[in-house]
Amino acid sequence: MGGGDFVGNIMGSLVIVLIIFVAIFLVFRELFCWYWKINEMVGLLVEIRDHLASQNPAASAARGEPTLAFKAGQAVGQMAGLATPTASNSTRCPICNESNAPDTRFCTNCGVALN
Repeated sequence: MGGGDFVGNIMGSLVIVLIIFVAIFLVFRELFCWYWKINEMVGLLVEIRDHLASQNPAASAARGEPTLAFKAGQAVGQMAGLATPTASNSTRCPICNESNAPDTRFCTNCGVALN
């Protein structure tokens, strides 16, 4: 057995170990990237669901938020003088400073919940 055979065996072993290490690295890298992409997709799906729920009038009504028809009805009522708030007993919106009737739950201008 010569010195060349020993070095050849060591180099062959190092090449095999290097190939195994690279294969394991690539497998773990793919698993990590797959997991990260799945989490990103789940986050986007949750964001889309929340956005669609906020655009759905039935879902908004179920959560107690005013619908577009409710807002429009109050606006028409105010224009017709049916629900004209007076300055002494009106409720001011904290967001847009709109004057609302005292029994109004939501601002007739911006739709925010009134206390």
